[in-house]
Amino acid sequence: MKFAEDLVVKWLMKYKFKKWNETETRKIPVTEDMKEKRATEIAEELINHSKWRSHGRSIKIGDLEGIGLKIKKVEDDPKLADTVYRIQTVCRLLFESSSIFKIFATAENKLFKQATPKRSNTNSDSKNVSADVVEIQQECPKCKKVHSLYGKFSSNPKIDQDLKNKGLISFPKDAKIKCDNCGLK
Repeated sequence: MKFAEDLVVKWLMKYKFKKWNETETRKIPVTEDMKEKRATEIAEELINHSKWRSHGRSIKIGDLEGIGLKIKKVEDDPKLADTVYRIQTVCRLLFESSSIFKIFATAENKLFKQATPKRSNTNSDSKNVSADVVEIQQECPKCKKVHSLYGKFSSNPKIDQDLKNKGLISFPKDAKIKCDNCGLK
């Protein structure tokens, strides 16, 4: 949460408040300290769990205006609106026509999955698809060697055997990969 709060403060100052040079009512010059103070107030309001109650809920324009942000609506700029809506359409098509996996390595070294099934054109009543394994390609940032890893979501030992035969290595329990080419961890 602190990381998210710091990003909001940074982004508000860098982008939202970039051209904020004088206060709206008193017409006094706006300093960097004033921008940072206001950005911090907004960030604190946005991470107020007792107000928003959920990370899965979207925050509406009215909510943002309610905490004192001036909002320029996408719809007010036809060229920008066209670009944003095209990107949204591409994202929806991507998510609706492919399998998406998320992998989380926690302090307890557990993997979690979330899969969006690929929808069939022939069957509108598609069932949820469950994956037993995901393959991961990780490039070493130093020597650029690509490491082929896999993460399992079931206890089937045949998965280990099959994937190791293909040259893949199991996702490390400590979530740290040591490059066997240059030694970088």
